Amino acid sequence: MSIREMMYALLAVLGLLLPWHYNLQFMAATPGLFDLLEFVRQAMVNPASASLSLDLIVAFTAYCVFVIAEARRLGMRHGWIFVALGLCVAFACAFPLFLLLRERHLRRRAAAANAATAAALSA
Repeated sequence: MSIREMMYALLAVLGLLLPWHYNLQFMAATPGLFDLLEFVRQAMVNPASASLSLDLIVAFTAYCVFVIAEARRLGMRHGWIFVALGLCVAFACAFPLFLLLRERHLRRRAAAANAATAAALSA
């Protein structure tokens, strides 16, 4: 595993644990399993939180377009799973996880291309 892959893995774990620490606090403080409308309302309670929330929404939207197109371009199957993961778990987890798996896919692809070139040259 490269240093870049290790960084992506660490960020994916942090992106899972940190948001969910607060998600669980929110769920404990509100009735029911997860009140999405109340969550959004609280995310917009002041200009600072509204700014961060809207920043995240725009960035996540760009991520969705990028991840679907990039997964398709590289031949990575099931790119939509990263969009679902971003919606259901956390964008902060889904994005570095996608980057980690993308790095691995690119490394495997390069190794296969190098092997094919070596085989062609030795034939």
